[in-house]
Amino acid sequence: MQPQPVFTPVERNSILKAYSKEYSFRAYSRSMTIHGRMPELQKQYMEEVPILPLSRCPFCQTINFLSIDHYDVDGLWWNTHHAPQRPHERETRCLHYYNLSGAMSLSEPIAYPPFQVETGPEVPFVMAKFLEKVPSIKVVISQIKVGPHTAYPLVYYLEGRPYIDVALHNLVPEWANYKSVFFINGEQGGFKDDTSLGYTLPRQGDSCFDLAHWIERGQLLWIEPGDESLTLRNNVQSCPYINLPGNRSVALLNRGEIYWQDR
Repeated sequence: MQPQPVFTPVERNSILKAYSKEYSFRAYSRSMTIHGRMPELQKQYMEEVPILPLSRCPFCQTINFLSIDHYDVDGLWWNTHHAPQRPHERETRCLHYYNLSGAMSLSEPIAYPPFQVETGPEVPFVMAKFLEKVPSIKVVISQIKVGPHTAYPLVYYLEGRPYIDVALHNLVPEWANYKSVFFINGEQGGFKDDTSLGYTLPRQGDSCFDLAHWIERGQLLWIEPGDESLTLRNNVQSCPYINLPGNRSVALLNRGEIYWQDR
């Protein structure tokens, strides 16, 4: 992967401070129309947000380099409801990459940006109905730090081009994004689910925290925390992601408060 420009913490904070000022003004004036400096700041941010080696494909063994703001959850990458388009063109993905979901165990101090952020449950999970209906899907769990928090990227990979119903695509929205964004053989698809305005567990029973079951089925693999080689593992007994403590509702950060949502 070719080196790419990435903002420093100081440069990031400068962008976010300016964006926060613009965003707060729009909210105060009751108009979220994107104008002024907001498009310029969004563009600069997404052109310099980090691209990290987050996962390895279980089909072709390719390491996938994906965008994520690992500095903290106050970055525009985490803006759930008014997020600018993520820089997928800067990423290096294999043809099996489907999309990025995730969970996050929150720790103090928690940053509260002016926009809403949904980080997901605190415990890793998979969308059971999606895996059942699309048996050629495999999920890979890894772990990174996002500011003081422990994040669990959940990358979905798809072999072939099976027919997938629209309702099934909506079961796996992009992490912290109100849109369903996915890739089929490298081609991007996606749409907004009008029945859900956030990164959610769409319906009770669709999500599953029983990771051992899916490892045994061969549809879930994991990467040891801190393993820079991103070696894929499929052993249930040594999996560090099974039965982790934490809230299984969706965390919503909004105006200095955390709300736990059961969807």
